[in-house]
Amino acid sequence: MSIVILSLALQTVLLTACSRTVSEKESGTELENGAAEPTEGSETSTVEETDAGAGESMPENNEYEIEESLLTQSEAEALTDPLLQWAGLYMIGRLERRESFDDVLKSQMAAVTLAYGYLPEISSEIVMAEDVGGIQYVAPEGYLYVSPDQLQAAEKLLFGETINNPTVIYAPDETGKVCLNAGEGGMLVQAGDWGLEGPRGEIVSIENMGGILNMVTVSYVLYNYEEDEDVEELGWVHYLVQGTEESGQAPKIIDMNIQVLFVDQEVYLYENWKNDAVEWESDAYTLELPRAWEERAHIYQENGAYHFICSAAASENYMGVLFTIVRIQKGVEMEAPDYEFLGEDATGVYLVMFPTDVQCDPDDGYAAREYMDMSRYVEEILSTFQLR
Repeated sequence: MSIVILSLALQTVLLTACSRTVSEKESGTELENGAAEPTEGSETSTVEETDAGAGESMPENNEYEIEESLLTQSEAEALTDPLLQWAGLYMIGRLERRESFDDVLKSQMAAVTLAYGYLPEISSEIVMAEDVGGIQYVAPEGYLYVSPDQLQAAEKLLFGETINNPTVIYAPDETGKVCLNAGEGGMLVQAGDWGLEGPRGEIVSIENMGGILNMVTVSYVLYNYEEDEDVEELGWVHYLVQGTEESGQAPKIIDMNIQVLFVDQEVYLYENWKNDAVEWESDAYTLELPRAWEERAHIYQENGAYHFICSAAASENYMGVLFTIVRIQKGVEMEAPDYEFLGEDATGVYLVMFPTDVQCDPDDGYAAREYMDMSRYVEEILSTFQLR
């Protein structure tokens, strides 16, 4: 898997400021493994692709001392902890990638922070997007709407200022875009939990950049809550924080540098689904199913055949059938347009039949996406067929 490094330009002040580092108690070293540093005279951001360092590890999460810095760990955590969900979504590619610390990125960070439950005095007012009046389209299921007032409150907390949010039409297939709400703006944010895995972040250093400027480096991993272990390294974000409570200036994020070990979570989960598979069994055979199917699939028996259904695609006019497994007596001819052999016992043959007509409403984008997503697992699921 290639590493994609997204370097966001730091403000010019970083290029001339004296750097005093934070030492780590156990390792006594600075950040390792390619932590991006500002380049003299750099004015623009770049996206660089490289295969180097694919096996490198995250910086060790050792305890550290804050030396010659007025920024305390609690102040750094207050700014970076709410951005955990945003960083996780960004690093697995669910959010639009940007090459600069611009207003759209700031708004996106603030909106995700709110939608995932931070700033409780504000987030309690968030409602599902389809219930908000004035939106000029039908919002897809599973999105939260963040109003301009809510967005500005989060922006003020994180960046010390409110942003002049752009107003553009939201595209249903793209997350994190600003949407129209009676001409006032606001943002839609994809909702829902992460399932068994989600991002985990930890501050690995606080580096003084001179005066009240500090670089807070947070490492992020994809974490499995059930197994209580890290699954995949995601990367780092170096947050440039200006101000401290002791100095009388509230801390705020004024720039950032992102280093991504790119992981597309959907691809990752698809390629590794057997590591967390669920065994399904009939009286005669077993199959392994993706755990993600537990809430998405419906299985029912009819006349000895088992039908595997995409629940979201099943409706009055569409069956949502992904495949059907049947058993026929040996010597009986099979009359079906599309089927494959799975196995046989002493007296019978097991076959899988595939639908030949449309199984979901093509005008229902959510149902169509669910059906297509579940369909791609079918071939591997059938490869796990075992007679009991």
